[in-house]
Formats: sequence, C-alpha cells, structure tokens
Amino acid sequence: KIFTPGFYYRETLSKSGDLVVFGAKTYDARWSNRRYAVIRTLNLHTGKTKQLTRQSRYFAPAISNDATKIVVVEFSEVDSTSLVILDSKSGAIINKIVSPQNDFLMTPVWAGNDRDIYVIALNNKGKGLLKINSIDKSIEWLIPYGYTEIYKPFSAGKYIFFSAAYSGIENIYVYDTETNLIWQVTSSEFGAANPNVSTDLKTLYYSNYTEHGYEIVSAYIDPKNWIPLNQISRDDPKLYESLAKEEDAILSLDYVEEYPEKRYRKWKNLFYFHSWAPVSIDATNQTFNPGVSLLSQNMLSTTFTTLGYEYNLNESTGKFYANLGYYGWYPVLNFTFDIGNRASTYIDKEDVKQRFTWRETNFKTSVSLPLIFSKNRWINGIRPGIATTLISIKHNSSTPHDFIEGNIQSMDYRFVAYNQIQSSRMDLYPRWGQTIDLNFRNTPFSGHSLGDIFSFEAWLFFPGIVRHHGLRIYYGYQQKNTGEYNFSDLVNYPYGYYNQYNDNVNTISFNYRLPLAYPDWSFVPILYLKRIKAALFYGYAEGVTQGEKTIYQSAALDLTGEMHILRFLSPFDLGLRTIYLPDEEIIKFEFLFSVNFNSFFGKSENNLSEKWLL
Repeated sequence: KIFTPGFYYRETLSKSGDLVVFGAKTYDARWSNRRYAVIRTLNLHTGKTKQLTRQSRYFAPAISNDATKIVVVEFSEVDSTSLVILDSKSGAIINKIVSPQNDFLMTPVWAGNDRDIYVIALNNKGKGLLKINSIDKSIEWLIPYGYTEIYKPFSAGKYIFFSAAYSGIENIYVYDTETNLIWQVTSSEFGAANPNVSTDLKTLYYSNYTEHGYEIVSAYIDPKNWIPLNQISRDDPKLYESLAKEEDAILSLDYVEEYPEKRYRKWKNLFYFHSWAPVSIDATNQTFNPGVSLLSQNMLSTTFTTLGYEYNLNESTGKFYANLGYYGWYPVLNFTFDIGNRASTYIDKEDVKQRFTWRETNFKTSVSLPLIFSKNRWINGIRPGIATTLISIKHNSSTPHDFIEGNIQSMDYRFVAYNQIQSSRMDLYPRWGQTIDLNFRNTPFSGHSLGDIFSFEAWLFFPGIVRHHGLRIYYGYQQKNTGEYNFSDLVNYPYGYYNQYNDNVNTISFNYRLPLAYPDWSFVPILYLKRIKAALFYGYAEGVTQGEKTIYQSAALDLTGEMHILRFLSPFDLGLRTIYLPDEEIIKFEFLFSVNFNSFFGKSENNLSEKWLL
C-alpha cells in the first residue's frame, strides 16, 4: 500500500516518473451539495501530496511522458466541455481547447510526442476516438462515431490500446496509427479492461474479469496473434433481447416534446412530502426515537419539514411535533413546535419518590452553522448553534401545586464537532473517529429559579480485532441544576434503564459490532436479507441526586439483520437485544429497529453513525 487518496474520482490514475496525478473531491465549507473536482499529485519519492487547483471542475487527469504537463477534462457550469492543459508543478493553465460541437470528452491521454492528445468523445451519434494537437488545437477523427462502447485509450508507440465491446464482450483492442486498422488483442471470456503497456512496449497489462472478480494480467505483445476487426462477430449471450421484448415503447429522437418555461416561485414550493417512517426522525441532529414521521424536502433542498409523534423512553411520555428547517441561507434556520406530556419525580412527605406529569407546549427557533472541512481520507466539520424556546406549562391532576405553571423562555447553546476516517460499506463503524457534543440550556429571562442543564458527550471509534469489526466508546456527563422546572436528559443511560432522574450523571459504554454472515437471501418480491450482524455492549453509569449515588450497569447482545423491503426504508435493521442488568439480576429482551439516513436524505459522505432504537 503506497497511498490512500480518500475521496477521489476513479476514472483516471496517471503516472510519469515519480509523479502520480489523480482527481479528488472537495466540498464547499457550507453547501455540502456543492462539490469540486480538483487535481492532486503524489510524489512517490518523497511521499508528499500537493493540490494543484482550487474550486475547479477538472476530471480524468493524465500526465505527460516528461511529467511537465497535465491534461484534464473541464465541465463548466453551463454544461460545456473542454480540454485544459495545466503545468504539473504550479497548476497554472497553459492552454484550453474547447470541445468540437460540445461533444462529451472522456479519459484523455498523451501521445508519445507529448504534443498530441487522444481522447474519447461522445455525442448523439455515439462514441469516437479523436486526436487533438495541444498546440495548434487541430482535430483529427481516428475512430468514427458509433454505438459500440469504447473507453480508456492508452498510447504506446504507434498503437493506441483501448477497451471496447465490438464482439459484445468487453476486451482490449488496438488502433494502429500507421494503417488506421483496429485489431482485437485479448479474448477474455467475461471481459478485459484498463490496458497499460510497459515502457519497453513489450508487455501489456490489463484487468481481466473472472467469477472471483478482477485480476491483473500481463501478456507479451505479439501482433501476429491479433484478430482484425473485420473478422470479429458478436458472440455475447444477447441478454438485452429478452428485456427489449418486454418494452412497450420505442425511444425516438425524432420527436422531442417542448415544455413551456414558467417562473419558479420559491415560497410556493416549500413542501414536497416524499416519505414516512415508523420512527421519529430529527433530520437536523440525525437521531431517531420511537414514533412516526412524515418527511418533506422541496425540489431545491432548501426546505426540510418533518411532522410526527415521538415517544420519550426515559420519561415514558409522548408528544406531537412539527419541524421546519430552511437551508437556503448561510446560517440554517429551524422552527419547531411540539405539544405533549412531560414527566419528573419528587420526594413526598413519607420520603417516597413520586412520579408526576404535566402538559407542555414548546415553540423553538434556532440558528446554526454547519461547516464541512473534509479533506483526503477524513470527514470532519463543526456545527455551532443557538436557540430560544417559548415553553408553556399546564398542570394536570398529578402535578404538584408548587410546580411552575405558565409561560417561560429558555435559551439553548450547542456545539458539535466530528472527525472520522472514510470507511467502506462493509465497515460497521468508522475505523477511526471522534465526535463531541456540548449542550447548555438555561432560562436567563424568566425571572424565576428554573434551573439549567449542561451536558458533554463524546463518541470514539476504533478498529476491531478483525477487519470490518468496530468498537465505539461513548462517554457522557450531565449536570442538572433543578429549580421550578426540570429539563429533559441529554445523555444516554446504559441499555435497559428508563425513567431515571438524577442531578448529575456520568456514563460510559463500550459497543463492539461485527458482521456474522452475508446470506444474500431474497424472498421475492418482498424482502431481501443482506447481512446478519451482532453487537456486544457494556455500559456503566453513576447518577447522583441530593447526594445519593445510584449505580447503573448492563451488558447486552444484539442480533440484527440488514434488510430491504421493496423500496421502503432501504436499508434498515431488524433484530433482538438481550440485556442483563447485574445489579437487579434480571434479563430484558428488546425489539430493535434502526434506519439508515441515506434512505431519506440521499447518500452523504459526511454521515455519522446510525442511532439504535427501542
């Protein structure tokens, strides 16, 4: 292993001498959907990397044979393509060649003279191979446009090797620039791609596809064994024919329907309800709780709305809520309304803890600033925020008379920071990562002694004993100064403990997750079981109330399956949790259900870990 590039575009990896060039992804600090394609280099001798461009839209870089120039494909914001030639040391633009007829250009490569460039071009007539002079910008069509798939040319002397599917099966072909003839070089049964030639032009390297995946193959270059293109016939199984017979329409480019332009008014298009879920989802904080949700995301992804019902496990109460988030400005604005019951405890005259409830209505307005600083292999960012909440409290039959009633206002201050390494889809946790969450809530404008709450939470991720295993360590500290009002808990207790009320809480837990099997069972057309997973858990917490300490500890075993049901909540986990509470000498069983956020909000490389639900 020489280097791990992180988020990069995989269509081209180019090398000359000690210099390797590749395209990498970078992000706008605020707008996560605004991405850039920048050019980076790696010096194999020193091991140092360098980013040559900033906020660019450059793809498919190829370095010249003398390592002085890099050619890239540029896509503009108005959908035009060009070849841009950069200085390999500074990234400065040397020349720019606009695509002929605005053809879609792909995977350019330098000829041996470091003057001409071979590039694949695509338009409505198909794909073709072009030769472009980088100095006078003249263009020569080598392979005329057609509907045979061709890509990834590689220049070697008078030959241009490339991948194509003239026979219906992808193989390596070669174009002779002296005779203008095309020959088939390989005869792979399942497919060959990505040709490369040794510097002495004697050995061909390529990727050969087998039933076990791709393998790297080297072969002696012998033109005597090549097959002329005019002797190639299609011998693929023609699987497309059975699919084509099922179609009841024919796509014709002769008829194009024109739609009239009309003004798009943002305020008229704030809502577009697209999904529901049998859980309560907080899209802003990326958390789940028991309940039900209805989700809306408008076409511009500037307004997110969630309606639903949420059940509070610790207080055993529920509430109805509505959340509106506007992301169209640099700060994010959130408005939340909820109404439901809350619960707490008090010590009666007989020194017995009594539970009571009250009716609470909240209207919360918050401003936050999610900033992304992801780079290379690391996903990191911060999200500071401030909020104010108008709280209306109404007594019911169980509420003590001396408990506060009426309207109060609270202030919320929050800071979240995260840093984690890029993970594969098979990893159950990030191999390395850290997340911290700081919260403080008080009521500075109430005129009453309503108390406050402070919490610090940290999640640390480590690699497991075996590949794709993962360890997550959680630590939480909470200080609650109770007055006439009692804020909800912010930290997590060990599994199995609910309805706990403490002034101070210190809690730590260890969660080790591992895959057990990949059955790939399909119960057509309803259910697909992809993976079976297990998790081992141990949690310990100390709670202090009025100087009295209480210990909470539990151990648990999770068995879950990663499933898909049609297109609903894909993917989600379903399973069972067995919890042992040693202090109480009892065993609890809980039903598990968790959802991947990607199902609702699109794939995000900045996603944090899933949160488990009861």
